[in-house]
Amino acid sequence: MNSTEILNSGKLFCAKTNLAKREFAEDLDPLRDEFKKDRDRILYSKEFRRLSGKTQVFVAGFDDNMRTRLTHTLEVAHISKAMSSNLGLNSNLAEAIALGHDVGHTPFGHVGERTLNMFMNGCIRVDNMPTDFSCCAGFKHNLQGLRVLKTLEKITPRYDGLNLTNYTLWGISNHTDLKYKQCGFYSELENKCLNRNEFDTCPLNGLTELSVYDELIASVNEGRTFEAMVVQYADEIAQRHHDIEDGLYAGLLTPSEMIDKIHDFFSSYTIPNRSELELLRSINSSVIAADKSTFLSRLSSFLIGFYRIVYAKHFAYRFKSLHKNFDCKSESFTKDQILKLFKDFDEINDEDFDDFIQRDKEFKKFLSSRVIFSETAQIMDEKADYLIKQLFISYVRNPKLLPDNTIRLIIEDYSGNKVEVDFDCRNKLNALLFQNNEKRDPKFIRLINRKVCDYIAGMTDQYALDQYSKLFGTNNFRKGM
Repeated sequence: MNSTEILNSGKLFCAKTNLAKREFAEDLDPLRDEFKKDRDRILYSKEFRRLSGKTQVFVAGFDDNMRTRLTHTLEVAHISKAMSSNLGLNSNLAEAIALGHDVGHTPFGHVGERTLNMFMNGCIRVDNMPTDFSCCAGFKHNLQGLRVLKTLEKITPRYDGLNLTNYTLWGISNHTDLKYKQCGFYSELENKCLNRNEFDTCPLNGLTELSVYDELIASVNEGRTFEAMVVQYADEIAQRHHDIEDGLYAGLLTPSEMIDKIHDFFSSYTIPNRSELELLRSINSSVIAADKSTFLSRLSSFLIGFYRIVYAKHFAYRFKSLHKNFDCKSESFTKDQILKLFKDFDEINDEDFDDFIQRDKEFKKFLSSRVIFSETAQIMDEKADYLIKQLFISYVRNPKLLPDNTIRLIIEDYSGNKVEVDFDCRNKLNALLFQNNEKRDPKFIRLINRKVCDYIAGMTDQYALDQYSKLFGTNNFRKGM
């Protein structure tokens, strides 16, 4: 399939702004369409700004050249916008989804997500936590992103959330799997969770009910688009590219090794800019050492170009098949037609692409073994896991350690009444804690746990380190700091 067949192949199936829905009605903007409004609201949100201080692979601040969660997000947005534009899809929607896809991420990357998930499913026990964890529903960064944008961020006192369109919210919540991975303590050999006794169940194993997120998910369940699928692929492209580049910067990979591996995994494909790859191969190690930046720039350009073309060809191939089954003169589709559209898209056989995906999975495993599972990254992960555990346990045991605004939210959500942050706020919390020492209201206990989870999830790496130092450091102990 040539470039002409790829261009605008999905124009018929692009998301239409007039079909997008918001929970709260708004006046039309004379200068921006609905998806540009979504993009701008995400861009100016607090959670988006915090991405600059959150781990991608290596802890933020480890090396100024390494990616943070923000630089990763910007790369995903760039790739998504370019691919959508090439395919004739709505690039504004793709950009909005991409900019918001990781706003629910924790400090310290995926280790933070795993640790909070285990707390919120009861696989790590803490005093004062509930015994029934089905209501807590764990933690996943994509679903937390939905919670952030629909509940935790605010742009008006009239309602919670940023009031984004269902298309943008669906893309953010579905950029990765909605279901939990199997519990890390689960033993296939013994068919049980090794973290629980024989009379207890493992809440992580097979858990599919995400009750804390259920209502949020249901509110956007008609928002599936092809633009969201583009973002899913763009996320993979960006991850593959920066795992390689960060690994090279950290000395965990070598330039010649990477070029050889790319040839090994993908040599059967018509590689775009093959001459560029051969040029990179010809550069000897002394030149690379003297001008690593130029090499990395060329390698990045090659990798992104290669992946983009493979994915674009796949989309164009399937769009071409869809055109045979749908009226190309139609400006929009009914709900039933949309359901059929995606069902047909998913069922189109593309053996060449399936083979590529399998090769890419093996390539990803290789990179994980050398970068994600490296001693350098694992030491950081172990420290991060310990730090988040200590913070979570301390905040749950003594919620008065939380900041004033988080305490205000606890009181508001429990009482159902709006309150101000004032000198009496902590007295009100103390009274609630005293009451619950006796009656142990499950609603209150679950609320404490979820608010602690929200608070930690929103932290940057450095803020989490600072809070740990405040709680457990001794350098300024006499000053109460």
